[in-house]
Amino acid sequence: MHNCEESLKGADTYLSAPFGLSALQHALGITEEGREVRRGGWEVVLPSRPPLRTTPCRGFALLGGGTADAAISCWRTKYDYAYWRPITAIRLADTDGNRATKPDPAWASLVQTPPYPDYVSGHACATGAATETFGKLFGKQSLDLVVTSTVTGMTRHFNSTKALDAGTMNARIWLGLHFRRATTDGNGLGHAAASWMINHELQLR
Repeated sequence: MHNCEESLKGADTYLSAPFGLSALQHALGITEEGREVRRGGWEVVLPSRPPLRTTPCRGFALLGGGTADAAISCWRTKYDYAYWRPITAIRLADTDGNRATKPDPAWASLVQTPPYPDYVSGHACATGAATETFGKLFGKQSLDLVVTSTVTGMTRHFNSTKALDAGTMNARIWLGLHFRRATTDGNGLGHAAASWMINHELQLR
């Protein structure tokens, strides 16, 4: 537990100015929001929404389809690679063939580690698909997104798709649930899946 808590202390400085909340609050909130977007219930408000670049019906269909494709690809990837989670890697570091790593049998993530492989991150996949679609619909730099967490009761504002991507990826690492590559590659997978959907399916005639 000590190692994961120490990582959050440094993250608090990063978050205090733009978000006004602790790293733990951010991580827990983003984690819950990631679950919501996969269920289709992300509580999102666009206070000053820029003009939509397609019809509303197509916009919702692209968001749902792209996120679903990303989830399917994500879970296929998890079991194609079957990488261990940080909790396994840290506790069993003396079995990895690397003499430079030492085990910490008492280490634990800040929330319960899911019982499936690390790579790639499902939250990062879903968020990448959503932000790719948001960027297409509203513009990557013109996002005015308000997200409310049902866990922390706090509300956050994101002004770009890049900021939302970064928030999700960092949260999963700070909780001790993923290695960095699982989040960056997962986010990229989500973007790729949504981009394919946007460019090949549900074309306007």
